[in-house]
Amino acid sequence: MENGNLSDFLKANPDAPRLPFGYDVTDGLAYLHRQSIVHGDLKGANILVTPGGSACLADFGLSSIKNLADQQRFWTQQGTISEAGGTPRWQAPELLSDEGRKDPRPTFKSDIYALGGVMYEIFTGRVPFHEIPNPFTVMLTLVRSKDVRPTRPPVTQDSELLDEIWQLMEECWDAEPEKRPAIEQVVRRIRGVYPGPFVLMRWMMWIRQWQQQQTNILHGIGLLEMTLGGRWVTRNEMDVLERFTDPIEDQGDPGYDQHYEISS
Repeated sequence: MENGNLSDFLKANPDAPRLPFGYDVTDGLAYLHRQSIVHGDLKGANILVTPGGSACLADFGLSSIKNLADQQRFWTQQGTISEAGGTPRWQAPELLSDEGRKDPRPTFKSDIYALGGVMYEIFTGRVPFHEIPNPFTVMLTLVRSKDVRPTRPPVTQDSELLDEIWQLMEECWDAEPEKRPAIEQVVRRIRGVYPGPFVLMRWMMWIRQWQQQQTNILHGIGLLEMTLGGRWVTRNEMDVLERFTDPIEDQGDPGYDQHYEISS
């Protein structure tokens, strides 16, 4: 895709809204897990950005189809770094240290750990353990101590790395796989985060800039393929985004803790 992968896109577009990418990635992983598919190598470089600015999961070379009935797994290893596949900066510690297991393989829970690393990329613009240049050193560090976590950067007023999101990331990085949240919980909680007025203002500025860039390409179509958490935004709805109000309880959809009331 012309926008490349998520890591490169965020470097080239540091002002891009981050929460919508969090929505896209968690929704994508939720879909895979509902199909009993373990991704196995989730990271920013394996997530593509569509021409419309949405994120979609890619590179399923390490994916496994997990039959829940008989626990059979079918998977391939292509270009892996560690024995269990995957990339150390995003890889769950149980896959780096077999602890008596002959064949550690990616699981739903190791995907959740990796998701925490992807969220770190999204909300900080850096890879996990960026202060450690060598990925093999990262691997050794995690093997020696499973409790090692990426460090939280300083939070600015317009940062989208809110306390609720950081807490969720830390839960994804729990050293005990069974204590990590299921993907449905992650989706529900990240969707329930209210970004705040400064972030919403930045979103609107970004949307206008993106609209201007796409005008020549999409002139006359009347639709910009942009998403804010999976919501299509038309040109006529641009002004609507300026009238976000405080979050209100959503009584109709159990998948969302909050949504934003938009007056038309």
